[in-house]
Amino acid sequence: MSEISQTELLSFMDSLDKASNTLGSLTPDVRARLYAVVENPTQETWNDAYSLMVSEEQGITLWQAVVRYGNYKVYRREAGEPWPQIPTREAILRGLALGTIPFPFGPSEAH
Repeated sequence: MSEISQTELLSFMDSLDKASNTLGSLTPDVRARLYAVVENPTQETWNDAYSLMVSEEQGITLWQAVVRYGNYKVYRREAGEPWPQIPTREAILRGLALGTIPFPFGPSEAH
């Protein structure tokens, strides 16, 4: 996979600044796990990040944001089995960008 571009990195950083979970702003550990999957989307990095909450306001995880906004069509995975498909970097970045937009200007108008 190619290196993350400066444009992608800036978009990612902007999304992280808008992201939140039940504890508030994302911790350095959560940010690092999200960066790892954006930088190199693999079974290991996706499995480590898919369940992270990225928007307390929307109540969605990274996986839900990527399904909703990133054109990722994997709706389930069998326990203990590998993911049938890993989302692309572009799908993850789009999911993060649109999944972290605060209401009232966020997702309902972003479709």
